[in-house]
Amino acid sequence: MKQAPNLQKRLILFAIITLIIPVGAIILTSISFVNSSGTKARQDQLISIMSNITNGIESYREKINLAAENMKDLEILQIKLQVYKKYWDNISVETRKTDVSLLKDELVKFAITGDFDNLSIYRRTNDRYVSIFTLGNSINLPGIVDDETIKLHGEKPFYSRNSEGLYLSEGLYVSVYKEIIMEGNKEGLLIVEKNFDHNYFTTQSIRFNTNLAVLVNGRNLYSSLPFDMSDDYLLKSFPSDYNFTETSSENRTFDIISQNFNLQDKIRGSLVIAKENESLPQNSASAVFPLLIIGFIGILIPLISFLIWNKNLIQSIINLVTATKEVSRGNYSHHISMKRTDEMGALSDAFNAMTLSLKENNDSLEKKNRQLNLMNNYIDAVFQSLNINTLVVDKNLQIVTANSSAKSELNIPEQIEGQSIYSVPFFKRNKETLQSLMKNILTDKQSEKVKELQSGEKVYDVDLFPAWNLEHEINGLVIIIADITNQIDMENALIKSGKLAAVGQVSAGIAHEIGNPMSIILNHVQLLQSGYLSKDEGTEYLDRIEGEVRRINNMIIKLLNFSKEENLKMQQLDMGILIDNVLALFMPKFKRKNVDTTFTNQSESALISGNRDTLKQVLYNILNNAVEAINHNKGLINIELTTENDFVIIEISDNGVGMDNETIERVFDPFYSNKSGSNTGLGLGLSEKIVKKHNGTISIRSTLGKGSHVILRFPALEVLINE
Repeated sequence: MKQAPNLQKRLILFAIITLIIPVGAIILTSISFVNSSGTKARQDQLISIMSNITNGIESYREKINLAAENMKDLEILQIKLQVYKKYWDNISVETRKTDVSLLKDELVKFAITGDFDNLSIYRRTNDRYVSIFTLGNSINLPGIVDDETIKLHGEKPFYSRNSEGLYLSEGLYVSVYKEIIMEGNKEGLLIVEKNFDHNYFTTQSIRFNTNLAVLVNGRNLYSSLPFDMSDDYLLKSFPSDYNFTETSSENRTFDIISQNFNLQDKIRGSLVIAKENESLPQNSASAVFPLLIIGFIGILIPLISFLIWNKNLIQSIINLVTATKEVSRGNYSHHISMKRTDEMGALSDAFNAMTLSLKENNDSLEKKNRQLNLMNNYIDAVFQSLNINTLVVDKNLQIVTANSSAKSELNIPEQIEGQSIYSVPFFKRNKETLQSLMKNILTDKQSEKVKELQSGEKVYDVDLFPAWNLEHEINGLVIIIADITNQIDMENALIKSGKLAAVGQVSAGIAHEIGNPMSIILNHVQLLQSGYLSKDEGTEYLDRIEGEVRRINNMIIKLLNFSKEENLKMQQLDMGILIDNVLALFMPKFKRKNVDTTFTNQSESALISGNRDTLKQVLYNILNNAVEAINHNKGLINIELTTENDFVIIEISDNGVGMDNETIERVFDPFYSNKSGSNTGLGLGLSEKIVKKHNGTISIRSTLGKGSHVILRFPALEVLINE
């Protein structure tokens, strides 16, 4: 490592430089001071004064225009001018004087705040304006103004010059004419004027401590120059903008500058400014040398003091460096003893406070590390003791860790960390199934699940979850593999026992449903064999026997339809048309029971792949149950057909008697019915079976005393085609 320059040497070098730089700065400042009154500086000063004066003249256009606009909107002025226009000649002279005096007093209050010199108010009479009164100098303001004059000047400020002996005093001014128009009628006129006369330019001359001359259209309008200059001399001497020259008068030297101006292409002239040259005397440079001596002595004294102070400063810095090295080695108990009250003392105190804080933070950090290690060991113990196979892999599908259950179940070696997941036999056998899912999770950030994955003689459920880091980025996967072989075996056993229970239930139903008519048939046969019946009674009893036999036959046919497995012939069906066909079959029954029906088709395309006859039977069974559930004269059945999320949905609701919770739970059981008579209880069970064969679902909601609501859902034809 390269040795840094000694700080003490650098401080001494710095002190020497601080001597040279101030002395040099003093010399340069002195030279600049001597030359500060040079030609260029004086010229720039005069140009600045020139700009202020000319800009001030031009800015008054906006100022007096704003003042005139504000005064024009005064309500008292508008009202008075309306009255004067109509009744001026009918008002007595004394009354007019009094009224005009009041108006003048009001306008004087307003005029005090406005930066203008003259104001004149005019009334309208005989298509012209006649002056009522004038505030300020009335010499420049006309007594009568006609419409042609208004058109000539408009309502924008304009510059004018009273010259050629037309007025008593000669000067330059800017005026604005403002007509007062109310409801489309001309009621009066006001003229506001700012004078740029002898008084104005005298004020500017005093303000900038200069002498001025103003030439307008070839004539000398104003001059405060301290020497005699004729108009011709001024015009010939200063023909162009910013012409700078020097002249002498009465042993005094003057800088002179001129600028041409053009006001609205109407008034052309020149502005001449003269300022006395106040430069230093020729021997002023000799005054610089004493300044240099004083500056040198003033620098030398601090330099000596600095060298004395330097030794103590260096030692303090060395102490700080030593303490810093001790802290960097981990010795947070090191303390600096420095008896100083300056910044170095404050720095040593701050360093001691810092080391104390570092010691406390280090102790706290070590304590938290111990706690964190304990917690990590606990988490690892829990992870290893999980009775479910769990692995963690990184984004490259390399194993980060696996718990003991996974290593035992999947035959994973102990030192598997860092190896590809496909080195594990389980993942190698099922690579085709799992590879795309794992890549999808890393891309789409969604979990995936594989159910009942057959691997060898066992069956597994595999859950895959994204693993997030602190920046909410996916940095791997968590894979949980559950052995469900025993669960599948138990489910199969339960299904088998469920089937046996169903057989028992069906057998009991058959015994009940066939036993009743068989008892009736047996009783009637015994009566026929007794010989006590008449011929007519025998015929009647034979008819009853035939009816019971037909009942048994009908029940057996329905039972066969319920139990048999058959391949249905599927075709494209429009459920809207199918519902219309079934409703047409029920119309006589609806009328007979006084039931109103509504069918709302909110689907543009309700196409499914299905079997027409069996689905017709489903709709028939549901509608028939709805009609039979209505036991009043205000029956209502609503049917709604919609499509949602690639499904065709049929909803059928009625306002019948409804069902309790127990009935709803058993409504699809074979041979279960809450209706009396010849009902077999197979209708809804058969309907559920048909709907499932169409990959659909059927659900029922019902409230006792209010009615029932049946919902059928079938995959739309487009979804089936895509699959």
